[in-house]
Amino acid sequence: MSTEREMLEAAAKHVGISGDYEDGKIWCLNFIGNLVAWDPRGQGHCSQELQAVCRISVEHSPADEKRPWVCASVSNHLGRAEQFMEDVPDESQRADRMRLAILRCAAAQPPANGCERTESDANGCVGIDRERMEKALASETFTLPNGLSESEIVDHFTRAAKEQA
Repeated sequence: MSTEREMLEAAAKHVGISGDYEDGKIWCLNFIGNLVAWDPRGQGHCSQELQAVCRISVEHSPADEKRPWVCASVSNHLGRAEQFMEDVPDESQRADRMRLAILRCAAAQPPANGCERTESDANGCVGIDRERMEKALASETFTLPNGLSESEIVDHFTRAAKEQA
């Protein structure tokens, strides 16, 4: 992968995100139907989510290293390990270089090919059927609890969609 756009699109394809590329980001619908930017190169939380979904390990050079570096590595489904190292020219660039290494590592992985029966994305993550999600959202009995974090809301939507099925 040579361009950032290619890396973003490959990483999105690997984790099962589909959307339109614009302004250096992939724009996609989230669980509640809002258009959101997915930018693991520029947003730390997107990078951390990508790291978790792809099971990417990140290592940093020791503090006394003369040429600091950051390394992202992953073992793919064939058992082969891949590593992507980035030099850290200045400590102020460490987080940016870490996000770049994570993106390169995710982009090198094959696209997710999930299982319809279990709704797995082949990476150990259970997917959500969009049609069932929309039914749950349209249901008269469906209520959104207040004061929950985003991950708790997603968990709530997941449970509600599975109950409606």
